Amino acid sequence: MLPKISIKVDVSTEIFLDRLEQIAKNLGNAEVKRTRDIAGFEGWQGLNLDSRLPSSHENLCGIVFSQPESADMAFIELSAVKWHPDPPPYDTYVEAARILFDPLIKGYNKKYNSRYRLSVQAKTVKKFALPPETAKRLQSFIACANKRALHPNDWNRFYQFIAFCHAHHVKLTGSHLSRLLFEGGFSKEKAEYLADIYCHGKEILALK
Repeated sequence: MLPKISIKVDVSTEIFLDRLEQIAKNLGNAEVKRTRDIAGFEGWQGLNLDSRLPSSHENLCGIVFSQPESADMAFIELSAVKWHPDPPPYDTYVEAARILFDPLIKGYNKKYNSRYRLSVQAKTVKKFALPPETAKRLQSFIACANKRALHPNDWNRFYQFIAFCHAHHVKLTGSHLSRLLFEGGFSKEKAEYLADIYCHGKEILALK
């Protein structure tokens, strides 16, 4: 399964996409097309990019789009006539997304003094053979968390995850958790910090 990729924004997604369109046109790395009411869905907006960059993938394209029910989130999807390899594994897909979109986000951040970044769904979970409920809880935390500054609800969800792992004797090391959090969109420093809290939390619970 290909990972979900998103960008959390602090302006309306319409403004974000309009601004990103101009950044993309100025950068010149892709053919750009702004769309509204995608496929007849009212309120869905998008920015299509047909890559001009050298690539091993045939006709690589990307879209940034928004949905009315997610007012502060923009989502990214990629497609290609032919991937190499086909179908693309996780790392190949994420690398293509970063090649196409990282320069746009960097240009946007510079112009508008923001700190946006791609949030990439963790490679999961299957890699470290987490039980289904554990994987579900971790993915819920990653998907919902404000990765720039955790809110109280984010901390509560993370503490509940620690308690669940302790109660169910989940075999997840701090280094593995740090990697999953990093792949899920947290900075390296934040991922390591949360992994340390996870380890300390489990140690404290083990003393009871």
